[in-house]
Amino acid sequence: MKGKHKTVLFCGIVLLLASLLHVICPACVPLIQRYAHGLQVDPSTSLTPLPLVHSPSFVDDVNEFKPPLPHPQPHQAAPTSDPHQPELVQPEIQDREDSAADSDTEEEKKKAKKRDKKVGKKQGKGKAKPQVRNFIMNMTMVDALLATKSKEKPLIVGMANGAFVDMALNFLCSLKRFEYDNVVIFSDEEAATSFAKHGYETAIIDAHSDIGVFSGRRFAGLTRKKVHAVAHVLKKGFDILFFDTDIVVLRDIYGPLLSASKTGGPILDGDTEVGHVEYPPKGEHTESGWDYAINYYVNHTNTAFYFMKANPRTIQLMENWEACIDRVSRSKADDQDVLDGIVDMELTGPRFNRLSTYGVIKMCADLKIHLPRLLLESNTRFPSGGDFFVTKIPQGKGIKPYMVHNNQIHGTKLKIQRFKKFGLWLLDLHSKCKER
Repeated sequence: MKGKHKTVLFCGIVLLLASLLHVICPACVPLIQRYAHGLQVDPSTSLTPLPLVHSPSFVDDVNEFKPPLPHPQPHQAAPTSDPHQPELVQPEIQDREDSAADSDTEEEKKKAKKRDKKVGKKQGKGKAKPQVRNFIMNMTMVDALLATKSKEKPLIVGMANGAFVDMALNFLCSLKRFEYDNVVIFSDEEAATSFAKHGYETAIIDAHSDIGVFSGRRFAGLTRKKVHAVAHVLKKGFDILFFDTDIVVLRDIYGPLLSASKTGGPILDGDTEVGHVEYPPKGEHTESGWDYAINYYVNHTNTAFYFMKANPRTIQLMENWEACIDRVSRSKADDQDVLDGIVDMELTGPRFNRLSTYGVIKMCADLKIHLPRLLLESNTRFPSGGDFFVTKIPQGKGIKPYMVHNNQIHGTKLKIQRFKKFGLWLLDLHSKCKER
């Protein structure tokens, strides 16, 4: 009798709790019922697990979210068709726009920090060179496009996503003024459609099309894809002239760079030497001349513009650059941070601290590579956005720059407004190149 009384008492309590739950949280009742149905198993059959719902994460663009495959994979049970089981729907990826400052939430920062520690333990020892992810969507199409380009002169390479099309078109208009026609632009599918309307064929890559603000982990992931694009082209035997597409070219840069590459010295602008050659430590390189030229700001490289010769040494540099990018892909390190970490012989205190925080110093110690390079550190011939638009250093000295980089300002709208204010917006109302 006591057992029966206990059963009755227990059932009464359950009914009371169910009644209270129905009053307090009506929406919870069907969920519990569905869950209960999902746990019902026919003893004559094996347990069929519920399909997993993947949660997307925007850690960076190199480790992009991939939805589950439509067909069951080996060692996975197929989703059940039991009508009592709830229909699980793949959640829609809710994209977010990065703010001008680092925009990751505190929770994301904590998770990323834990992941970085784990990656550091596994990769920091340098036991195995990581595999670089293949970011190009259609390699055959890309190679077919490259086959139409000349190797007799440097190939201009740029990159743009859907949020950057107008800026890239403005850049291309500046190239047209100097009849630079050996050009390839890497873009995402959305941008490719827009470029096609203006008569440009692009090499399509996998990239987020909405990133138009220049900070945060997702943007860092996008910048790292520039390196993969250049590496692919360089390995095809092309000398590379890379530009960020928020640049406007104001003077011919082809001729001066090619002349400097032949002499192995700095660029000559009249009687003025522009930049200086930095040689690696004695014994690392014995040949004369330099292998690449790159824009340089006081204490770090600026990968918005560089010229790279195609040879075994620069290909090795690109491979090391890619490998380090892969190792620190869960951090906010961008392509400039990674390059500085593997090529700079001396890093200033703040720069060293930044790269240490991102894991570049520790995790890429075995990827260091030093080649002779031409550092283009002139704030008059190769000014930053601050040099040209804010302090107006070139204008004050009466010097016309080779190019203007519209950096050090966040967001495409502000960049376009600044170009227009200084007469460097070369598109008309129909996004066509203006007549000179």
